[in-house]
This record gives sequence, structure tokens and C-alpha cells, in this order.
Amino acid sequence: MGIGFSRSGKQNRRTRPTTHVASVSPSNAPPPRIPHTLGDLLQSSAQGRAGEINWGDKDNVNCYAWAADCAAPDGSKKPDPGEKSGSDARKDGRYDRAKLLAAAIADGMVRPTDLEENGIGSDEGDPPQPWPGYYLVALYISKNGADYHWYRQDPETGLWTHKPGPHGVRNYYGNFTVITDLASTDHDYGTANTNYEFVHYLFVPDGGIRIGAP
Repeated sequence: MGIGFSRSGKQNRRTRPTTHVASVSPSNAPPPRIPHTLGDLLQSSAQGRAGEINWGDKDNVNCYAWAADCAAPDGSKKPDPGEKSGSDARKDGRYDRAKLLAAAIADGMVRPTDLEENGIGSDEGDPPQPWPGYYLVALYISKNGADYHWYRQDPETGLWTHKPGPHGVRNYYGNFTVITDLASTDHDYGTANTNYEFVHYLFVPDGGIRIGAP
């Protein structure tokens, strides 16, 4: 399913196995460098250079597809969390924090726990170390419940990328500012519908999960 991450067996935390945004860029900002592969994009991140790559086998890929590493989601429209599993991510017509999280888990993502089975991953500034065989993603929701957004981490380098709406996969936000960590990233993309706040970190199995309309 799409571009896979390199694997890493490193574990700093004691754990055990168990879209659509609009980017705001001033006209006087320098254009991003154009890398060709995910490896090139991550190298650009390490060097502090903004970049973007094309990704996806269909036109309906979005930030959730990138987080799930599913380059060809089922169905013809952009996938929402819970569509594959039949879980509703909305409450009263708006996306809901708890329901979005539950829907993504129902689709196949995993809520992190430590060795004592305690839930972890609810602190934006303290991302959990992925279990072997998994990579880390982060879920955000707009403050008005109109939208959501996802970021995905490369487990080998710890660098973050995301796919804002119809754009390619990017390593930057706002004024071509390269993402270094999510806690210091500005998640306000310019409108009330794209002003995001953190929900939770989740683990995704290497190779991704199948998502989209059944």
C-alpha cells in the first residue's frame, strides 16, 4: 500500500505489541524544493528544506490515506476514518474527538499502551516510541469539528510528513516551515475549518491498513 517506511527496532519507551487542509504560503516565500521520493523528502527535512512529493494511485487519497499508507483506498471518494469498519466518526453532523479516534482504531490503527497496559499517546509533546513492526501517526481535529488532519512519522528518522488535501505529501507547514516536531508546528491553516488541535497518537502496522468505503 503506497510508499512504505523503513523499519526500526529501536525502543526508547518500554512498550509492547498488543483532509484535507489548505496550506497558507505568502507569495514572497521561496518555493519548496521538489524531491522525487519519500527518502529524498526526508533528507530535505533533515537539511531544513521544504519539499513535496506526489503520492497515491487514485485521485481520492487524502491525509487519512497517507497516515494509513493506503495509496488506493476503496471507493471513489476521499476516505474517512471508520468507513471501512462501519464506524461513524461524527456526532450531530460534526467530527467528534472520541468518535474519530474510535473509528480509526476500528479501521485497524492501534491505541498505544505501555508494558503495564496503561494508555499513552495523549500528550502532543511526548510522542510514544512505536512498537516494532509499527509506525506512528498523529490525529488532529479542527476546533469547530468541521474537519480533521493526520501526520505520519518515519520510524527510522523520526521526521514527520503530511498530505494537505489535494496537495502532495509535504514536510512543511505554513510559510514553507519544515516540521521538526508536532508540538511546535502551527496547525492553524488559515480558516475556522482548518484550525486544528491535537487528539491522539496511534500506531499503524508496517505496510499500512486498507481503508475506504467497503
